[in-house]
Amino acid sequence: MDALALHPDIALPSKQVDCQDNELLHPREAGKYIAWYQQFSTTPINDDIGLINAFYHASRDSNFAGFKTMPNRHRRLKLLVGNPRVQTITLDRVDLASTIASFVIATRQQTWRREGGKQSHRFTFDYSYRDQVEGHLRYVITSRWILQSIPGAIHLRYESLCDADFHDPALDAYFGRHIALLDPKPPTAAQNYVNNWGSFYAFINDYAERMEYQLKHAEQVQSADNAAGD
Repeated sequence: MDALALHPDIALPSKQVDCQDNELLHPREAGKYIAWYQQFSTTPINDDIGLINAFYHASRDSNFAGFKTMPNRHRRLKLLVGNPRVQTITLDRVDLASTIASFVIATRQQTWRREGGKQSHRFTFDYSYRDQVEGHLRYVITSRWILQSIPGAIHLRYESLCDADFHDPALDAYFGRHIALLDPKPPTAAQNYVNNWGSFYAFINDYAERMEYQLKHAEQVQSADNAAGD
């Protein structure tokens, strides 16, 4: 989002209102954003679609307008991503174990913000973390399935984005220019700050494998039901 913000023809919430990380639908800040964007809506903003439409209207003079969001912050995500004028750009991290470890640290420290370098906080995975870790896993894996199913989306990988030589043809073609981080840094691997990395890694992979199987099975059942209905 910071890289996109450098371009004057790309509108972001942070260019219009105090919106940290350009998360237009952040649950703790939504009231503030609704109050500000209400001036761009002819009807009361009662849901996420109303807020998004008001943001787009406020950005109507820009060539591009976008914001950062999460799948679970939308009541009608399919309506948004199904709009032919909306280009979805997804960002996923291949290293699932490090993703979940980052969730644990961020939850404990109440912030995701770091300026590169090694993680200074460490933890030892034990039974007391199990419910938290499983909750993070369910969210991340379910989000992956949702994002991967969006038609026509541009899919980016966190690891690739952090590469100094990052280049994505679809992303560049959409914006009509090269888009990349100004100062990319290599991802921090969680084995550097999870004391019992082997146990944590094994737990993550086992749970993820079982959940992936369940989601795939549910998808096959749904497909069969849809075929039977047709």
